[in-house]
Amino acid sequence: MFNNIHTSSKITAAVLFGVAILAFAAWKSPLLQSSATLPTPEETSSTSDLLESETYTSDSDGDGVRDWEEILLGLDPNNPDTNGDGIPDGKEVADARKTFEESSVNTLANASTTQTDLLAREIFGAYIQSKQQGAYDEESFDFIIAQATRSQFGVRHSALYTIDDILTTTDTGSARTLQYEESFQDAITPVITIGEYELTTYGRAIQTGDEEEFSKLLAAATIYQQIAETLHSITVPEDAAQPHLDLINSFSTFAKILEVMGSNPDDPLLSFVATRDFVEGEDAIKTAYAQMDIYFTLKELEL
Repeated sequence: MFNNIHTSSKITAAVLFGVAILAFAAWKSPLLQSSATLPTPEETSSTSDLLESETYTSDSDGDGVRDWEEILLGLDPNNPDTNGDGIPDGKEVADARKTFEESSVNTLANASTTQTDLLAREIFGAYIQSKQQGAYDEESFDFIIAQATRSQFGVRHSALYTIDDILTTTDTGSARTLQYEESFQDAITPVITIGEYELTTYGRAIQTGDEEEFSKLLAAATIYQQIAETLHSITVPEDAAQPHLDLINSFSTFAKILEVMGSNPDDPLLSFVATRDFVEGEDAIKTAYAQMDIYFTLKELEL
């Protein structure tokens, strides 16, 4: 019975997430952006603000354990050796944390364990421990949730190429620039073969679980990576090297993001992270392309 309940809740979460993604995709779709005006959301306190606050970082007894952690752990924030055993609280907590992390690594090796499971375990474990010790504190627990969430959402894809990887020429004359622009346009043309906005495809894939929809994302990832590799093979006028590099990295990173989305992760948290990465990756491509457009416009004015 419990297995059925667990599976049912996962299906429900996936369906709700799929609906949310489809709605978000409709909002982000280039087809609708010109006709819709969205209200500006009110500013809210972000996770970063919470984790950078003085209340979060305070360590009154200087033992390496923050005051809010000591409260949840049932320790004395004003005594570096709460139990008086000669071992500082900081060392005891560090040893316990190391044991927990080693256990988490072993748990993660189990294919059935998801990042959502680990996040829930971390938060729920802290809650149970604090309640059992009568040390539950709402503000301190907010820090636990913020810290655990940032650890899951804080990972970003790194750039693959550096400026040293770009083939450049000192010839920045009009003839060379026109040749470069032609090669550039040929390199990015394959993007028009992607028939549907990828986030729309992803929303439908999450909602239906259809492997064919996920495979469309993998196919799109291949196209973006091929574009990045073609751009990388082009010899670039040295005054266009930086924007050209930014575009290569944005295409390559976007390919990685689509690969993750197309892998059909059975984990709602990873789906949310992938969606966050998609939006950021899409914006990076737009920004980099805009810089290239400015470059070519300025060059035309010089002719």
